[in-house]
Amino acid sequence: MYTIPPEPIEHPFYVGIGISRDAGHFVQEETDLTFLPGQTTPVNTERLDFDWSADGTNGELFIGYRLLLPKQFQIALEVSGTETSNRGDFLFTNAAQNLVVRSKVGKDYSYGVSLLPGYIFKHVALLYLRIGYSRARFFLEENRIPNPPPARTLFNIKQNRNGYVLGIGLQYFFDPCFAIRLEYDREYYEELSQDVANPVFVGDVLGRRTGELDVRPEIDEYTLSLAYYFG
Repeated sequence: MYTIPPEPIEHPFYVGIGISRDAGHFVQEETDLTFLPGQTTPVNTERLDFDWSADGTNGELFIGYRLLLPKQFQIALEVSGTETSNRGDFLFTNAAQNLVVRSKVGKDYSYGVSLLPGYIFKHVALLYLRIGYSRARFFLEENRIPNPPPARTLFNIKQNRNGYVLGIGLQYFFDPCFAIRLEYDREYYEELSQDVANPVFVGDVLGRRTGELDVRPEIDEYTLSLAYYFG
């Protein structure tokens, strides 16, 4: 039977796998300008602000190195990669322009590096913080469905964005080499941006509508993982 060791476990290198559930929070901001044919001054300016969500399940791999410090403290450097199914969509009806706007956004994968300072309790439990950098691949799609149809896909793009991660976790060694941990992280990323344009009727006159779409991703992630420490 495994008993609590008299000294902190000193394996410095570790690898691990994890599964997580994330909840994405996306703030969408769009400014639209409507022009009549041959005119350079907009006849209408519309500001659209949406707040919507997306969620998914992730698989994670990580590798790290930790250094034990005096008085039960430690600090670790960790590199990780995540494959995700984060998806969400938003439907908006613009009655004045006879338009239905359908936006889709999500995250495909991410990778990054983090520092994990922590404190060891009773030699086998670790409370730690995560401060890290992340780079993620997002997709962004928008369709506009006029009345009458057909629908029109305005864009379907993929963009890489940098971000930072803040988190807190608890780890427990149930074996000299194996540990299980539970962690919460909050991820903040740069805005996704895209110029959009589409024809639109102003009364009976067919004009054009241009705009800039910005989406700012913020993601909450809850992870359960298993780590193996090399002897």
